[in-house]
Amino acid sequence: MRHENAAALAASAHAKLTGRLSVCVATSGPGALNFVCGVVDAHLDRVPMLALTGLVPTASQGHWEFQDIDQTSLFGSILPRSASCVHPTQVAALLRNYVGHAQQHHETVQLALPADILGAEIDPDDGVFQIDRKTLSTPLRLMPPPAEALDIVAAELDRFEQIVIVLGRRALGSGRAIEGLAEKLGAPIITSLDGKGIVDESHPNALGVLGIFGFPAVETTKRILRRADAVLAFGVDTLKPFLTDDRDVQRRALIQCEAEFSSLTHEYARTRTLMGPLDAIASGLQDRVRGRADTAAIAALEQERMASMRSILDAADAYRDSTLAHPLTFLLHLNRHLDDRCTIVLDTGAHTVWAAKVLQLTQRQRVLVSSRLGTMGFSLPAAIAAQLAHPTTGSSPSAEMEACRWSPANWRPQCSIGCPSSSSSSTTACCRMCPRNKRHPMAPCCGIPTLWRSPARSEPMGRSWTEQQMSTR
Repeated sequence: MRHENAAALAASAHAKLTGRLSVCVATSGPGALNFVCGVVDAHLDRVPMLALTGLVPTASQGHWEFQDIDQTSLFGSILPRSASCVHPTQVAALLRNYVGHAQQHHETVQLALPADILGAEIDPDDGVFQIDRKTLSTPLRLMPPPAEALDIVAAELDRFEQIVIVLGRRALGSGRAIEGLAEKLGAPIITSLDGKGIVDESHPNALGVLGIFGFPAVETTKRILRRADAVLAFGVDTLKPFLTDDRDVQRRALIQCEAEFSSLTHEYARTRTLMGPLDAIASGLQDRVRGRADTAAIAALEQERMASMRSILDAADAYRDSTLAHPLTFLLHLNRHLDDRCTIVLDTGAHTVWAAKVLQLTQRQRVLVSSRLGTMGFSLPAAIAAQLAHPTTGSSPSAEMEACRWSPANWRPQCSIGCPSSSSSSTTACCRMCPRNKRHPMAPCCGIPTLWRSPARSEPMGRSWTEQQMSTR
């Protein structure tokens, strides 16, 4: 990366995508300062990341010398752990401690290493400095909850009239189990933005996204939530949009399911809590709750949401004869090209709200977003991180979206800009200079909507909601 902020954002995105520890490195002075935005993004979205920064030699610290900055005070005001190494014997212990803390608690930590310590000679026979990957701390994982705990929570769920299931990024891998539980409970599924794509969004119980930078996606989704008397949450960071009313008062009972104790909320009252692998919890509850065979309520909720979506589609018709395309038009086209290899990377802006409303992910594609910080400039470093996380796919299986202002009549996504392959099976749409066409036909746009596809493309199966809408318009 050519800029420390981009490196930190890429590391944050890599940790969000893989769930593993990511590491970013910067020099002293302004290099460390440029880390702040990306480090805060990782910290707020609770991903394991280690930020290593350079520091002036220990003898030069505190004398107002070149690039002498009190990094511990800077990063310590943001992060749970920040330290400056002052002696070579600290290095191994600090690294083990910080790596273990980041992985176990899903936290971002920072360690500054002075130039003289980095250059210190160490006796190769001194075992204290042998940092073997096998000796580094690994996070502890909880076992599934006991049957008695599942029985108690299942009985609690059966008492409520209307339950809404909400899920966030930490529910990754539990989508199918949660869908089965929702069918048994007759419960709608609402996701946070970073949880978008975990469940099949063509599923009849999936009713959209809520809580986009504090605002709802579709107003009917918010009304559906107001009717609920209980929320069953799986891996959700920000519970406020799902539990409170317009006065920020908790109005619904909360049953929280988390894989680790460090993720539990203490801000809102919990009726019940289940700890352990989320897919095992969802499957265990599905086997125990009383089935609610009446699907009329879910069908009515879906019809209400579809009516709201049709009104949005009608509003977009005003752009039909314009040289400018409504973001909705772009997203409806984009839906038809997304397969299970794609990772959707969203930047921050009005297009993020449109993506939450219209982008329909039916093959459990991942979504990367600066969820809590909402920083602009996130998408390109995140797309690079997605490419690094999936190097065997040839080109990054990601879709980067920024502001869309282009003519759909001229959209010809055949140019392989930014992809290793230039074959027609590798698809890219962007407004950079095209080596084959000199200027890409999407040049009138003011943003850079980019779709990177892997060479081995599988066609979408069946007719999604998007295809139904496109066929009628």
